[in-house]
Amino acid sequence: MSGSGEAPGAAVVSAPDHAAASASRRARAPRPRIGGEPDDAGLEVRRRLREEFDACGLLRPYRATRYDPGTVLDVPIQGVAPATLGRARIELDRFLGGGFAGQVYRARLLDVSWQGAPVEGLVPGRAYAVKLLRPPGSFAGHFRDLLYKLGYQAPFGLQSNPDAARAGALWQKLIRRAASIRFGSDRHVADVHATFFDPELLCSGELLEWVDGRVWKLESDARLFERKAYRGADPLPPDAPSPEYLEKRRFMARLTQLFHEVGAHELARQYEWSTWKSQPNVLKRRDGAEELCAIDWRPGLALLFGMPMSPGDVKLIFKGLARGRLAQFDGCDLGKLDAFVAAHAAAFEDLRPAIAELKGCEARYRAAQPDGLNRPWRLAALPFLREVRSGIAAQWSRKGLIDGVTGARAGRMPHVFGLYYLLWWLPILGAFLMRCAGHATYRRHALSIVTRPGYLLRAMRAWRIETLMRWHRNGRLNDAKALARVGQPIRFNLERATVGWWPRAWHRFMTDRAYAWGVLRAGVGFPIYFYRSAEFREAWLLERLRKAQADGMVTPVEEARIEGHIRDPFIQKYLKCMAVHLALSPFTTVLRLGLAIYFSVAHGDTWHEALAIAVGVLAALQLLPVTPGSLARGLYVVWLMIRERNVHDYRIAAIVSFWHYIGYLGFPLQMATRFPSLARFLAARWAKNLVGWIPVFGENGALLEHLIFDAVFNLPLSLRARWVKSSAPELAADNN
Repeated sequence: MSGSGEAPGAAVVSAPDHAAASASRRARAPRPRIGGEPDDAGLEVRRRLREEFDACGLLRPYRATRYDPGTVLDVPIQGVAPATLGRARIELDRFLGGGFAGQVYRARLLDVSWQGAPVEGLVPGRAYAVKLLRPPGSFAGHFRDLLYKLGYQAPFGLQSNPDAARAGALWQKLIRRAASIRFGSDRHVADVHATFFDPELLCSGELLEWVDGRVWKLESDARLFERKAYRGADPLPPDAPSPEYLEKRRFMARLTQLFHEVGAHELARQYEWSTWKSQPNVLKRRDGAEELCAIDWRPGLALLFGMPMSPGDVKLIFKGLARGRLAQFDGCDLGKLDAFVAAHAAAFEDLRPAIAELKGCEARYRAAQPDGLNRPWRLAALPFLREVRSGIAAQWSRKGLIDGVTGARAGRMPHVFGLYYLLWWLPILGAFLMRCAGHATYRRHALSIVTRPGYLLRAMRAWRIETLMRWHRNGRLNDAKALARVGQPIRFNLERATVGWWPRAWHRFMTDRAYAWGVLRAGVGFPIYFYRSAEFREAWLLERLRKAQADGMVTPVEEARIEGHIRDPFIQKYLKCMAVHLALSPFTTVLRLGLAIYFSVAHGDTWHEALAIAVGVLAALQLLPVTPGSLARGLYVVWLMIRERNVHDYRIAAIVSFWHYIGYLGFPLQMATRFPSLARFLAARWAKNLVGWIPVFGENGALLEHLIFDAVFNLPLSLRARWVKSSAPELAADNN
């Protein structure tokens, strides 16, 4: 394993002592930051913006998309097992991110009261996870809802159908019990305590166990070619290569098998290894025996026939077809659940009420869906199926598309439901027309915009404030500009039309002179500081080590070992070489743009030809395995070898540095034999940063991250190990 072969004799400095010693060696060239967890000043700015919105006095409510840290939810809740009603006050400490299924927060339970038997596990003062089943981004929400609409012809159930939300939570509770039978402990599945409906975000929510864990450690592995032989091993032998990787793969395979045994066939997609996206759904606990724990149980995207969204989806589509399913999301087989429970009756005795509730929720949930791809005969009778009308109309009401009175009428009258159902399918204008026709308060709001000029101005101001709050939260605007734009409608509209739809960093760069100067200053100054200042290099490395240790990328022992070696002359030399590599990184970009401009001007007779030539030149240079920048990096390493008359300490870096994309790994790979922990940490950090640029599959902890790390770090180590092993007999023969 990494860390076992460091140069002997170096002092190991404890983390607290070294942190104190390095407190005065902080970087003098701070890099500009964008996004991330907001500070107290940012929270105060958004609080003032919200007050400005409330002062507009609109008839419609504020359109919230997510919460800021410090928000307190005071909501009615219902326990999962037992299903006791109660009320809870929950403080959201930190926003952890979101996907298609919803958004997740770390929270603290302030207070809880019950109308009956209390739910075990909910204790005021403890930390919990809160999942709100609505994406924080509008694009993710629209895309998710569209796929679900095409597959099931109904609104997304987990967000606005309480039976769907309850069924998902009950399935999690029952599979947690099944996991305790199969794996020997229920700690392998995160617990779910209660469900609720959030009236501001207009979505269902869950109060779950807080799992302190990490996705995986990218392990140094010089036996990459042997890994496949260990996949079926149960248990893994002590000498298995990449044990964490193999352990997670085996656990997820056993977990998906358990899903199928209990009848949760479509929920198993959350843990199918071959989707390349499921790996972050399993964490290794850091609060005990380091058990693997499944934490994410709510699917986000429906899987439709002919629309696979990952490599593993192709297999799942054909398996669904074998069960007669053209659309898959969270379908189940309650007959298999009954058989599993009957085989383990004693273990499920206390959960009999939960099983009965699950069957009722499943029946009502499925009855409220047209589900035309899987049950096409229901589409013909759609307006006359009262359970479908009532269920969909109630979901529209919960999402604010119609009010409760109209929802009740649509549930009773087929012709009223049919009208709103047609509007619901209408793109872009459908939701607006539904609100105007079926929501009395919104209709008054729309009429006031048309008939009252003062109200129109207030409505425009309120809409501007909502946009500014999202921009500010995403880091597109600083505090001063966010407040100033409230009273600058012309500048705001120009900004929104020109750069408001750009990536947030580009938006900030084009509109914030101080931020743009900071980016340029950091881009130019960072390599210079990194090359010239040993203190800067130490501070930079220590800062990233602290974060890596908190994220589980390195162990405390490895962190202390790296800190103990940080002033080694070879490490300092390699870090300086990395600075030169960073300084040369813009060379290719500048040259590529210059060549594209030159060839487009010199050989393009028309604008179309010039643009085509420019794009062709950019693409060609981008795909080259060796670029001008990588060539400059490689020649620099060769120059070092000649100047120092030292081939041994640069031989790997000299080979790797010439190549595009992976050239930055030349010196981390060179350090692998002398300082394996540091080399693995730098390579893992590079892989994580690189994969973050890849959409969908570039999630932290997903399979692509590990594949990239294997390709750029473990593969060279394994090739070297194979070469040494194959050449050892020949060397022995020569010596004889």
